[in-house]
Amino acid sequence: MAKMEMVKYLKALTLVLVSLIVLSFTSVCAQSEESKLKDVSEAVKLNSDGIGLLQRGEVLDARKKFESAHDKDPLSPEYPNNVGFTYLLLKDEEKAETYFKKSLEINPDFFRAHYNLGVLFQKKDNVAKALEYYKTATENNPDFPEARYNLALMYMRKGDKKKAIESFEIFIKIASPEMKQPVQDAKIRISELSK
Repeated sequence: MAKMEMVKYLKALTLVLVSLIVLSFTSVCAQSEESKLKDVSEAVKLNSDGIGLLQRGEVLDARKKFESAHDKDPLSPEYPNNVGFTYLLLKDEEKAETYFKKSLEINPDFFRAHYNLGVLFQKKDNVAKALEYYKTATENNPDFPEARYNLALMYMRKGDKKKAIESFEIFIKIASPEMKQPVQDAKIRISELSK
């Protein structure tokens, strides 16, 4: 009888120890998850601060915020994209391209990075590359008016009137009310391309 009680006792003790280990592991995981959520939240705040600085023309300070956001949340494609945008503003195209591509390594479908690479190659007068990136940006986000407008411009430069008109027409449909001037410009371009 004593042997049976000892076996029961050992089983109960084993169960208690396993439960403690599981609880301990769950607690560590919960703390780790809580820490990640805190970092993500801090990254959002840093990014928001960076955007505010960018709007005031404080590009270098904005970049520092975006870099810190990326350090806190390296899984978001938005932050390296924003770092790249600051380099683009300061005409450091090589570094801008590096960061836009880093954004796409995180998320190959991130439309803003594709758009920004389109802008970069448009500035370099590389119509083929700009067209490629604008097309991908509009495929990944069909309701992104700026990409649609620039795509139409690249089709114009390429001499593809039909696709340029189609893209301008889509742009006009999806443009926000604040985009009155670009919409007017698109209408004029459609008229000229239709001749």
